Amino acid sequence: MSATVASAKRLHDEEEKTLVHFLKKRYSAKEVALTKILDEKLLGGFRVEANNEVIDLTIKNKIRQLQEYLTRPAN
Repeated sequence: MSATVASAKRLHDEEEKTLVHFLKKRYSAKEVALTKILDEKLLGGFRVEANNEVIDLTIKNKIRQLQEYLTRPAN
């Protein structure tokens, strides 16, 4: 399978190995071809696209989720 990871900084070897292991397990894949993209617009974290799915672990997304949580009406 192939996957693309976008990050603000180059992934360390151990981070890349962990990500590949996660993707193999999640998608029951024997091999993962990882395309790495440096995206300086990201504040931190990374975004993975694999099998028509986006796993967004960027700082920007986490801030957006927190903002949604804090601004929703209380029950």
